[in-house]
Amino acid sequence: MKKVLAIISLGVVLLITGCGDKTADYEAIMEEYGRDYFAKYMPIVGFDEVEVTKDMLNTANESAGETYDLSKLDNCSDDTKVIFTLDSESGEIKSASFDLDCK
Repeated sequence: MKKVLAIISLGVVLLITGCGDKTADYEAIMEEYGRDYFAKYMPIVGFDEVEVTKDMLNTANESAGETYDLSKLDNCSDDTKVIFTLDSESGEIKSASFDLDCK
């Protein structure tokens, strides 16, 4: 009987909370695609920060023939972005932060 209650309780918890938080997944996708986009289209030196938005990735798909799988970000608005902090002298990415607008 305890096993049945435990299984039912687990099912209820999964229904209420969902199967997990997708935030980490969205961040990983935006960082991967953002780094690729940055390397190809933003050879910038002298800036402290740059942003790569979902809309920029979509534009690259449409006009430059890129193949970013944006279906992974269907629940996110075009304003979703990764913000890279750069080394102002070398232009290399030091860190990434995120402004996600996802459901």
